[in-house]
Amino acid sequence: MELRITMAGVLLMAISFVLSSCQNPNNGYELPGIVAANMADSVALRAYDGFGGPQMWADVPVLRFDFGFDREGQKTVARRHLWNRATGDYRVEWEQGDTSTVVLFNVGTREGEAYFNGTPAPAGLQEELVQRAHRGFANDTYWLLMPIKMFDDGVRRSYAADSSTDVEDVVHLSFGEVGYTPGDQYWVWVRKSDGRVTRWTYLLEGRDTPRTWMWDGYEEYDTEAGTVRLSNQKVAPDGSSTLYTDAIAFPATTAEMFEDPNSRL
Repeated sequence: MELRITMAGVLLMAISFVLSSCQNPNNGYELPGIVAANMADSVALRAYDGFGGPQMWADVPVLRFDFGFDREGQKTVARRHLWNRATGDYRVEWEQGDTSTVVLFNVGTREGEAYFNGTPAPAGLQEELVQRAHRGFANDTYWLLMPIKMFDDGVRRSYAADSSTDVEDVVHLSFGEVGYTPGDQYWVWVRKSDGRVTRWTYLLEGRDTPRTWMWDGYEEYDTEAGTVRLSNQKVAPDGSSTLYTDAIAFPATTAEMFEDPNSRL
């Protein structure tokens, strides 16, 4: 689960991902009965509830958002996303120069098709582009939705008592043999009063230096299932850079958006 950013260069997607929808496109629809077996589970469930709760997310089928970053004071949208969580159908868009790339695929099967400016990309690039789109899905949804993914298959939760305080509990996440880089580790700070995630620190597989981002810019979004609370900004502690997970919506969309590359988010 990694994101590597160079603010003077290109955003690289190299984040690992343990979202169980990699195997099950209906992820999120089978979790309302979560039972906390220990302190780590209790903290993780509090964070889940702080983001709306398992029952509400079980009834939220379609999610739309942008993933971007601040580079030299200029906000850049790296990718635009639309996800049908009920079917696993996915749409991701990005621009590079004069080329607009759209990939329509399924997160469960990882099968789909990529398009350049509305025309199918060359056959020799199709597999690479679909894989890139899946990595973008893995990376970007984790930055947005990590608090509702801590009970996904393969996630190991432990309580970090030495880092917890009177105000916040800390849960440590490590992973089984799932995702792109299962050796990654995360520490998640969860506020005791309301379950809000205030920051995370991660140590990426093969790296020696951890990195911390503050979870900020919380907003509430009304859906038919209830109210969702999400962080739309992740900010470096020194304020030098910001990562955006915003333009969040829960549209009543049609199959056309997952079939027609010329439709626009």
